[in-house]
Amino acid sequence: ISNSYPLNNIALANVSSVTSLDGDTYVNIADAAAALDTLLVLPAPGDTINFVTISGTPLAGGATIFVTAGVGAAANTFTFDANLFADGNLSVVAEVNSQGTIVTTNPFTLIKDTLAPNAAAFIVVAGAATSAEAIAGAITVNACDALSSITVTFTGVAGSVTKTLAGTAAAQAVTLTQADLATLGDGNIAVSATTTDAAGNPGVSATTSFVLDTVAAGAPVFAVTTATAAAAQAIAGAVTVTAEAGSAVSVTFTNATNGSVTVSLTGTGVAQAVAADLATLGQGTITVSATATDVA
Repeated sequence: ISNSYPLNNIALANVSSVTSLDGDTYVNIADAAAALDTLLVLPAPGDTINFVTISGTPLAGGATIFVTAGVGAAANTFTFDANLFADGNLSVVAEVNSQGTIVTTNPFTLIKDTLAPNAAAFIVVAGAATSAEAIAGAITVNACDALSSITVTFTGVAGSVTKTLAGTAAAQAVTLTQADLATLGDGNIAVSATTTDAAGNPGVSATTSFVLDTVAAGAPVFAVTTATAAAAQAIAGAVTVTAEAGSAVSVTFTNATNGSVTVSLTGTGVAQAVAADLATLGQGTITVSATATDVA
């Protein structure tokens, strides 16, 4: 297995042009795992290549490796072991015999990067996310490598949505659209993020989750045990209220003469008796109102 890198070969008076095979000037983790890496040198017509010099910081031994080339070929490839070098810039220069004149090419720089990027870090909205919160960004992701890209995948009960962001070394909200929310569906949303650095090295995936709730809580349902409540009935609960499970319910009893009393409870999805504070309300007509707010 080998990887090809173009070498721009520019002689003094005779320019040899080389086009990039894939635009990749990195030696990444996958490249370094290959047995040999390959440089492609294309001399100008009439030129021949004497040798190629690859310079970098060595893991052991000298700082420069000389690779001897055959003479007379119109195109030459040179293999070298990138694992002999530490991460960093590798400078590649070819000595060319340009019709009897010995010249060297402009340096071609490879970047060896075999360090995986940091995993993305999440911040998740507290509680369940409403439509507005999810659209604005229920998830904030941070990739510490400024040149990395981040792929964030949301998986809901109805489908998946993928977003790609450019790393900025700062926290970024991952926004969704109304169409994205419809694709995901309400309920638990699993989120994964993978960073990929400029060299193409993948980072460790990070995961989190949140609950998407785009439906407002239904109005509480009242039941009055009796139109005229004795003290014992009022204390025990002359009114029952049924509200969405988990919702925050506020029930307000009001006597126009004496004032109001508010009772807070958590909805259970079944009827709950609500006791009144008779000392504050006193005798008379009592009006009752209630609101429910879901966890989102």
